[in-house]
Amino acid sequence: MAKAAQNAGSIRQRKNGKWEARVTVGTDPGTGKPIRRSIYGNTQAEVRKQMIAVLRELDKNTYQAPEKVTVAQWMEEWLSTFCANKVKPLTLQSYQGIIKNHIIPAIGSLRLQAVKGTHIQRLYNSMTAAGLSGKTIKNVSAVLHKAFGVAMKQGIIAANPCGAAELPKAEHKEIHPLTDNEIPLFLSAIDASPMRNAYALCLFAGLREGECLGLSWGQVDFEKGRITVSQQLQKEKTKGGRYYIAPTTKSGKPRTIEPPPIAFQYLKAERVKQLENRLKAGSTWDNSDNLVFTDEAGKHYALHTFYIVATIENK
Repeated sequence: MAKAAQNAGSIRQRKNGKWEARVTVGTDPGTGKPIRRSIYGNTQAEVRKQMIAVLRELDKNTYQAPEKVTVAQWMEEWLSTFCANKVKPLTLQSYQGIIKNHIIPAIGSLRLQAVKGTHIQRLYNSMTAAGLSGKTIKNVSAVLHKAFGVAMKQGIIAANPCGAAELPKAEHKEIHPLTDNEIPLFLSAIDASPMRNAYALCLFAGLREGECLGLSWGQVDFEKGRITVSQQLQKEKTKGGRYYIAPTTKSGKPRTIEPPPIAFQYLKAERVKQLENRLKAGSTWDNSDNLVFTDEAGKHYALHTFYIVATIENK
């Protein structure tokens, strides 16, 4: 918009007793006609104060035209226009869940331009009071920062209100790895499981469940004793969602690990087991992704089945 002329404003009292200030805030690029904004108030002093504030913003070129778009509407626009084709499917689903479950119920009805740091802070505080984890609140904060940041770049808001709110102090749960005495007990507990080799590899190679179940034979180097981790098995977070292989990082950069020799003993045992299953399955065998860990038909395991419940007593 073109900058308004100096002192381009007028004040008048309406028939109903209210006061109105009219300010020229720019020029319509299509028609060349001036664009005017009306400001209403109960007193002349009130509307004059608001008019002067608008004129100052125009003079500094920081004026933002009022927008009626709500937070809920903007979040939908942000997801469909700025996220849908740029982030991983699992990330997009995560954003959708955060917005639906946390952001919309709290501030979805507010006008985007009306959101202040206090609104964001109250959201964080209510989540903390509800007993939600610091990680969940941090994830909500990340989505808000991204969405409001794009709105600012688009000129819809003048500043990101998230910068005026503070996250609660993060509490990190202490991790208790298995002790040297507990490891043999764990291996004994999983010995009869069909996923024994996968559980053992996670233990000795430090793999996450998705990385383990998404590991392919092409990533295993028996000769050099190395494993390249570059992909993981993921499932869409929707009813009946499909499984797919995804990169482990946004950049797609793999990491190489050198687990102890015992890890490769379990991998060799799994290779023998898989070859036996392949012979039994015959033409029904289907392992198109060349995965290390599969069921008797060559299919990947379901993520929700990849767990073990065991009580280990360290005597």
